[in-house]
Amino acid sequence: MTRKLSRAAMRRQRVALLDARANPTPLPAELTARAENFVPSSLDEATWLPVRPVFLAVISRTSTRGADAFAKQCSALAGYLAWCAAEGLELDPATVMRFPLIDNYVAASRRSSTCRGRLRSAARDANPAGVPAQAITYPHTSVKAPYTAAEMAAIERVALNQPTAAQRRGMCAVVGLSRGAGLDSQDLRHLARPHVEDQGRDGIWVDVRGSRPRLVPVRRAWEPMVRIGLEGLSRNQLVIGTSTTRRNIAAKIVEKATILGSCPKIEASRLRTTWLADVLTADVPLAVVMAVSGLSSARTITEVLAHLDADIDAGAAR
Repeated sequence: MTRKLSRAAMRRQRVALLDARANPTPLPAELTARAENFVPSSLDEATWLPVRPVFLAVISRTSTRGADAFAKQCSALAGYLAWCAAEGLELDPATVMRFPLIDNYVAASRRSSTCRGRLRSAARDANPAGVPAQAITYPHTSVKAPYTAAEMAAIERVALNQPTAAQRRGMCAVVGLSRGAGLDSQDLRHLARPHVEDQGRDGIWVDVRGSRPRLVPVRRAWEPMVRIGLEGLSRNQLVIGTSTTRRNIAAKIVEKATILGSCPKIEASRLRTTWLADVLTADVPLAVVMAVSGLSSARTITEVLAHLDADIDAGAAR
């Protein structure tokens, strides 16, 4: 399983990336010679000679190593620098090797996106401080399978049989709201008592705050557990924890719980997935599922569906 990098680790990677660009590996002798002898066929001598010094300064820092790719980058760079000179710009890497200016050139001269990519690559190498850092992408963490009915029975037993009232309330809040309303640790962090409205026969409604605001009804089967999770809370008290800045608050509640007998690892995210699987297999329109789940795309839904039984009644689409 791929581990998510911390903010500190991401900062270290970015510093290392910028350092590598600030201190590039010298060009191989063969490419250096190609650069020195390069004369663009599209430019006359009067146009080429003024831009040649900055051309050599930029191309000497490129990370491109393939001979063909290097030649194409040289051609793209020469044409771009000639345009900069015609625009009256100061010909130094810090001035001309910037993304906005490159984009203006591509638009004005109707160059291809491939040309734009070659110039942007050269800008990253020649002027790392003047262009946005490349985003560091991480592998997507796949959604875990929902809990089975037997696993949920064990989790419910554990939540209801804690040795103290405080532990019982905390576990019932985590399990009830995650399994019954699809909240995860991020949602629970901001949840206070006024955000959960018990309307009796009309159900319990959760006004989720934070980065994914939404109004969610608790599944009827989990209303009793949510009510236990709300017992004894003062008017403005947080449902879980004591601070909205704490991370992984659901996991901290579970860590303090007394777990006797066989029970799977209790995770708010997996309880949310189980809730999502529940509403997906119920008579709930997809638009409603998206609204109450706080999802911005269907990617998670497709991953959850992959965990469900493949016995689908195609006739239901009639």
